Amino acid sequence: MAVLTARSVGSVVRDIGENVDRIARAELQLAIAGLRLRIEAIGEVSALLVAAAAAAVLALQFALLGGMFALARLMPFWLAALAIAAVPGTVAVVLLLRGRVHLTHDLRLAPREVPAVVPSGA
Repeated sequence: MAVLTARSVGSVVRDIGENVDRIARAELQLAIAGLRLRIEAIGEVSALLVAAAAAAVLALQFALLGGMFALARLMPFWLAALAIAAVPGTVAVVLLLRGRVHLTHDLRLAPREVPAVVPSGA
């Protein structure tokens, strides 16, 4: 049989408070560790995505350059370069205009109400 010792209510409450404090600190440390793991994973994924985007930009540049060289067989070199530049230029303008429409539409702010100023002597 276990021997029960009489403890004061104050010591029991103090022990409960210390245990709650210890549990809260452990939960906070666990949350911080989980957040660090997520941030590291996001960092690795974002590095991969940036590298993929850079590779895609280079691939697109060389595809456009190949198209320019192909067109240069049919027309002057400068005209072939301008014709090829017109394609991404047109895409850029269309995307810019669509983005501008979305930006003005989505971020349209409702007019703020101006609070009425009440004279202090009233």
